[in-house]
Amino acid sequence: MNPRTFLVLIAAGGLAALGWWLQAHIRPPERAPTRATAAAPDYYIDDFTATTMDAAGLPRQRLTAATLLHYASDGHADLTQPRMTFFRSEGAPWDARSETGWVSGDNETVKMLGTVHISRAASALNRAVTVDTYNLLVKPNEDYAETPERAVIRSEGSTLQGIGMRARFNLGQLDLLSQVHGEYVNEKSK
Repeated sequence: MNPRTFLVLIAAGGLAALGWWLQAHIRPPERAPTRATAAAPDYYIDDFTATTMDAAGLPRQRLTAATLLHYASDGHADLTQPRMTFFRSEGAPWDARSETGWVSGDNETVKMLGTVHISRAASALNRAVTVDTYNLLVKPNEDYAETPERAVIRSEGSTLQGIGMRARFNLGQLDLLSQVHGEYVNEKSK
């Protein structure tokens, strides 16, 4: 074997050994998740229901949805056909429904998006009330909700409407914020 061939074989063997070592010891960097992967839900729940209780073990609020999609990137959840019920110690509970919704990762904020319908049935302590509005921001731990949108409140022949509304469900209080107009029909005078 001539020395030149011998050197070529040693160089080829050395390159092969170096290639094997690099493959075994050096890994390519982890691929960052693509935008599509990062935006994909990590789990979903059909016919979702969550109930929070008060200190006495009685229901305080209940959130239901046809579908919940949870996103690990920030912990938020998207809701389809959400319904939120606010129970009260006395009187009928308040019920809010919307087309879609969103829950923050810390569960401190719920957005009822699109058309929102709020109702409270009549009871011995209160009369029936309905509210129609859009895009309601709910703070569940405060039994509070607000919207900057037009709201229409109806109860026993009365209609109030205005721009912007705040609701304090635990107090049974609804406040219209501006451009308020009302109509009252006295059923006894008919």
